[in-house]
Amino acid sequence: MKAWRALVLVAFVAHALWLQCVAEDAYITFRFARNVAEGHGFVWNPGSPPVEGFTNFLWVAISAAAYRLGLDLPHTAQALGLASAIATLLVSWQFARASLGVSDGVALLTMVMLAAAGPLAAWATSGMETTFFTLWVITAVYCADRFARTATVGAAVAVTVALFGATLTRPEGFGVAAIVLSVLGILSWRDERRTMPRAALVATALYLAGFAVYFAWRYHTFGYPLPNTFYAKTGGGLHQYSRGAVHVGYFMLHFVLPWLPWGVLAAWRAAEKWSATRPAPRRWSSWLPRRSGGIIAWSVVAGYTGYVVLVGGDYMAMYRFMVPVLPLLYVLFGAGIHQALDGLSIAGPRRAVLALMAVTTAAGIVVHSTPFEAAIFAPAPRMHGTYRGVNVERHYVNRFHVIGRFFAGLANQEPERTCSILTYDIGVVGYLTRCDIHDVLGIVDPVIAHQPAPTMMGAGLPGHEKQDLAYTYGRQPTYVMYTVQLRPAPAEWPRYPPALDARVRAEYQLRSAWLVDPLNHEAGYFTYLERKR
Repeated sequence: MKAWRALVLVAFVAHALWLQCVAEDAYITFRFARNVAEGHGFVWNPGSPPVEGFTNFLWVAISAAAYRLGLDLPHTAQALGLASAIATLLVSWQFARASLGVSDGVALLTMVMLAAAGPLAAWATSGMETTFFTLWVITAVYCADRFARTATVGAAVAVTVALFGATLTRPEGFGVAAIVLSVLGILSWRDERRTMPRAALVATALYLAGFAVYFAWRYHTFGYPLPNTFYAKTGGGLHQYSRGAVHVGYFMLHFVLPWLPWGVLAAWRAAEKWSATRPAPRRWSSWLPRRSGGIIAWSVVAGYTGYVVLVGGDYMAMYRFMVPVLPLLYVLFGAGIHQALDGLSIAGPRRAVLALMAVTTAAGIVVHSTPFEAAIFAPAPRMHGTYRGVNVERHYVNRFHVIGRFFAGLANQEPERTCSILTYDIGVVGYLTRCDIHDVLGIVDPVIAHQPAPTMMGAGLPGHEKQDLAYTYGRQPTYVMYTVQLRPAPAEWPRYPPALDARVRAEYQLRSAWLVDPLNHEAGYFTYLERKR
């Protein structure tokens, strides 16, 4: 079985390399990390006040350490993300076997399906913290189950460390911790062992103590209870919740529906067993040690999915927001399959049918990592998509590198002139240049982020709905990057409301430069605005 697991891991690495692309948002982390490493603090532009324009504190800290060591940040982040994804696969295997009692064969099936899932593979090599956070989440659930079965202080410390690691990595970790610790509290209340309630209190107290220190530092440093990105991207309302529900619905269509044949089998077998045995209800304590892992995992999946709906989903490729619960979901599916096959004779035609079901499920999952998905599925609304989404991200990241190098060249040619850029796309350009970057969308700008939400907040592209061009032009940027297209002829003047248009025309002039984008196999005029001297 070890050889088969190794083969699955090799296949997963190949899958991740097939989909690799350092995401635009990863470069936001890298710029913050560089500023921290160089002694400027958690600031976006050196010399400006701290701003929590990131949602991955621990990832920023790790990246800052890597920068201080002279490591290449994009490649280092990719390597750490890939290692985290591999560890996630291994912890998923262990959780299935040790916590849920799944057989080796079914646990391997679960591991294969996870390795075939584009969301885990794509974000493993994105340079972002997604799989690192996912590893903390599934480790926390696994440790929580061990705690529920052993009720030792050591297990309590293990689950606390995992939950606190998740919290430092992403703010959602606090929600995961709240779910896990609440479920453990309920389980301990119904448990007959006297040690479990005491250990549950130890775990909760340890976590809350660590979180209180971290939260106090964050609030003192940045001045708000939540990251700036949260305020910039969300505003509540039915449109936002509806968009989130659509996001989750398409995720279910693409990465849960292929499991349907196994669901039918599980339902049929459950009905068959129930009608044949009619078992008497058991006391809670008799099934708790074997079932606690499933209770905790389903609670995290349900709670986290509800959170994704409430924040309105995400636009980036391969359902980034759903990756943290994907391993738990697939392991739970595996547990259901194990129950369905328990006591069933698997030989002859049945073995062939099950093998066909496994191949069909894997094909239904992995197809989204191939060009064939475009021939089967229509594009998901307000999202980049799956394989098409990866290619969209690649295209824009390639283009931003070309534009970033162009602006860096302009800054070097005129060192006596202060360089600042107003742009919608702050990541790559912000990392490749030393210019001040002014953000149209408020990701790193508290003024825009804390403005009232637009009337139709949630109806547009997630994270792209709040802006105040009059304010951002008031910061007097040297250059304005209002388009990223390369055209046969220079672009026209951007369209603004009359009052703003008159102001911009008085202060800026249209500029164009012929740029070559070798990775996208394109060339043309890049048009931008330059502030008049």
